[in-house]
Amino acid sequence: MEHMTENDRIMIAGFLASGMEVKEIARMLNRNRTTICREIKGHRRKTFENRNGRTCPDLEGPPYVCNGCSRMNGCRLTKYMYSAHVAQTDYRDTLRSSREGFNITFRELEDMGRLIADGLSRGQSLHHIMASCPDRFTVCEKTVYRLVRKGMLPGVRYHDLPEAAYKKVRRRAKGPNEHKVEPRCREGRTYEDYLAFLGENAGAKVVEMDSIIGRAGGKAILTMSFKGSGMMLAFLRERNDARSVKAVFDRLQEELGDRMFRRMFPVILTDNGSEFSAPSQLENGPDGKRRTRVFYCHPGAAYEKGRVENGNGNLRRILEKGTSFDGLTQEELNVAVSHANGLRRKEYGDRTAMEMFIEDFGKGTAGTLGLQVIADRDICLLPKLLENIRPADD
Repeated sequence: MEHMTENDRIMIAGFLASGMEVKEIARMLNRNRTTICREIKGHRRKTFENRNGRTCPDLEGPPYVCNGCSRMNGCRLTKYMYSAHVAQTDYRDTLRSSREGFNITFRELEDMGRLIADGLSRGQSLHHIMASCPDRFTVCEKTVYRLVRKGMLPGVRYHDLPEAAYKKVRRRAKGPNEHKVEPRCREGRTYEDYLAFLGENAGAKVVEMDSIIGRAGGKAILTMSFKGSGMMLAFLRERNDARSVKAVFDRLQEELGDRMFRRMFPVILTDNGSEFSAPSQLENGPDGKRRTRVFYCHPGAAYEKGRVENGNGNLRRILEKGTSFDGLTQEELNVAVSHANGLRRKEYGDRTAMEMFIEDFGKGTAGTLGLQVIADRDICLLPKLLENIRPADD
């Protein structure tokens, strides 16, 4: 049977006001008599209450309300009335509340809680956990987030989620201008020039570049992120200067070969740090031939290279802020980056950055860079990752 409509309720109120019996109303609306009785009795409202609590005996049977009663004006007994507007409002509220909540059993909640808690203990994102074993979940990702926020998953708290702890980074106070190796390095390499270049070279691959600083004056990390896949590369440097960045480029060109280097790094987008202020040395190889193009974001506009910033955030979950990189090795950094590249990402159809990189450049290229494929369950983005791979006597 179809639900009672607002028009049906208006007609019921009109028929009751005219004194029509319930069985006649049912016939007029082509409904069962019991349905009409349940509708009227379920949505009637008390409009007047006798001080002694006395109620008219006629209200004990159909039509259960005082609508259309000829004695209503002079009656001092408790009164009940049926209103189409009130009945429709009640219906909508009941319909809405019936669709709230979660269609899930407690056993399913326990199973999901154990699975999610295990993944979170390794620093995995909720999306990666669900994408790596979709057959273990009976609800969508949005519902799981709601369950976590309401504290309904045993062993899982909202603040256990990696993204729940993100805070806006406070900007550093403006200091003196940094030293630029090439004072006019930005000429022809601004963000507007970058957009114009992409307009003339549709489909050109873009790699975003940034630095992660450890102890002031100590080792630093050069990070690169492929804009089409989020694939991240990271290289340990003895210090954060322009010479160390050039050394990374030269080493990559030597290990990958000229052809593969130019294919992987045709366009570089970076910020205005002094370590990137020698673009001609980065753009041209040891043989003097052009190997890439370098462009700069607007000052203070980190969002223009958001892909590498997100990658840095994942790496920072393993190499926490305030820690020194002086004791870190490139092999350990490769392990950390491999785990970060193993996260399944919603924007790429639940594929990992490593899968897309291997599809584009081959597994051999990943091996040349010291990267490896990590199984979904083993992904770990917490400081304990490096503790587990270092020798016990370290």
